[in-house]
Amino acid sequence: MLPIELLTLNAGVAYTHASYQNFVNAPNSQPAPIPLGGNVLNLINASGYEYIQATKVTANLSADCVIASKLGDFGYNVSYYYNDGFFWEANNRLRQGSYNIVNTSLTWTAPSKKFDVRLWGKNLTDKRYTVFGSTSPTGDQVADSDPRTFGITLSAHF
Repeated sequence: MLPIELLTLNAGVAYTHASYQNFVNAPNSQPAPIPLGGNVLNLINASGYEYIQATKVTANLSADCVIASKLGDFGYNVSYYYNDGFFWEANNRLRQGSYNIVNTSLTWTAPSKKFDVRLWGKNLTDKRYTVFGSTSPTGDQVADSDPRTFGITLSAHF
């Protein structure tokens, strides 16, 4: 039996310590002097540098609450995610800093359980973070996350 039958809590924490043990010919890009622009590419010894896209600490927490009624089930979810940042490349120059994400949703499920309607909001704090990062001779490229978004999802269950 749950302590509060209507409420489900989930949490997780991960810690990773990942670094290159022996990476003597790692690609290295550094901004080229002005007026050239772009990046100059060469090789470095990246032994001991942090591994690409290896976040040291991530954490998540979510809460789900479902209330059954004659009108159908009403479910609420709120979730939180923390990422303390990582490097996009082996030279540890292009970095994604730490960020927090909060999402929420409210779902109504019909008494027949054949369809539901979900109102949702993602990235409620409107935190901008990169979902892709890379360097090249022409410069640094990054793709930003989606901003705060809201929507409605209609589902049918067969």
